[in-house]
Amino acid sequence: MSNLVRVHHGKGRAGRSSPCLGFLASTLSAAVARNGYYIASAWILVERGHGTAGVATFLAIVSVVEFIASPLAGVAADRFDRRCLNVAADLSRFLVMLATACALLYMDVFVIICLSAALFSFCDRVALTSSQSMIPVIADGRDLVASNSAVFFVMQVGNLGAALLAGPLLHDRSPVLPFTVIAAFFCFHRAA
Repeated sequence: MSNLVRVHHGKGRAGRSSPCLGFLASTLSAAVARNGYYIASAWILVERGHGTAGVATFLAIVSVVEFIASPLAGVAADRFDRRCLNVAADLSRFLVMLATACALLYMDVFVIICLSAALFSFCDRVALTSSQSMIPVIADGRDLVASNSAVFFVMQVGNLGAALLAGPLLHDRSPVLPFTVIAAFFCFHRAA
């Protein structure tokens, strides 16, 4: 497939600005939100007394859902417009995080985080698969290996950003605040 993409997109697009920077900015924003969600969820579970067993259960739910969702996300990325699929998945993650923030005020933390993890993980797998499948098109004739590396480097910077953001948001505050603030990062989408 990559050779076909290179042949089709090998000459680049004259006269149009590269969508690569917008894609990287969107990837950074989504990485901050994605990892912020996982950090906040684990922190809140421990803080509310569910300890390592609660975090292990949370991570097991995430892993199982992502394992099941991976082939479905791949089929969806092959059949539908990848950009629209990515935007829909980001908006779904945004809504799941806001619903989690609201539900934490009224329901048991462990149950809410576990239900949230199942929904979020499914949307997350769709978003990551659709985003990664857009890299050859976003590369726009540039080296695919370098483009892929740049995307994954930006994702790692987003992971660091999530850790730096989550700590102050979680320190002695309601769990609603971190989920609400971090959810806003899913609202940034590339204009390409």
